[in-house]
Amino acid sequence: MGSENRVLMVLANYNFNDDEYEYTRKMLDDSGVEVKITAGEPGECISVTGKNIDVDTNMSNVLLDDFRAVIFIGGPGVDSYFTNSDALDLAKNFFQEKKIVAAICWAPVILARSGILTGRKATVWDGAKNDLIKAGAIYSGDKVTVDDTIITADGPDSALDFGQTIVNLMNYQDR
Repeated sequence: MGSENRVLMVLANYNFNDDEYEYTRKMLDDSGVEVKITAGEPGECISVTGKNIDVDTNMSNVLLDDFRAVIFIGGPGVDSYFTNSDALDLAKNFFQEKKIVAAICWAPVILARSGILTGRKATVWDGAKNDLIKAGAIYSGDKVTVDDTIITADGPDSALDFGQTIVNLMNYQDR
């Protein structure tokens, strides 16, 4: 199968947010989108509540042509990717290829630090809005914000809308 219906979901190896993962994943699964999991380390990712999710591929091994989108899930562990060159490169490279780049909760800070939010509208968990503003983003304060192929959301309460927005943008691009 090609990249036409496959997305890459980035989880922190430790302490990713369960609801953001599960609700976003549900919207993708219900729409027939294939989800592959990546992380900084091989093996598995462990959520805040102790749920284990197997890693399909390491970030350093990702082939852009295999995916339509990259989705960064938040939670306390996502800060391990704020200075991780593989994570920052994923955001940058997907964006440069005009693919969908999505991030929820605290994860939009990865997009900001990769440089792709400069001059673009975005949202983030309220406690991190200054990180976006410092990086030159236009903070929207909305639950979900779309700017071109970038989708950002503010946290777990927005995860279903975030997932549906990803699906909607994929469907729009198919036209």
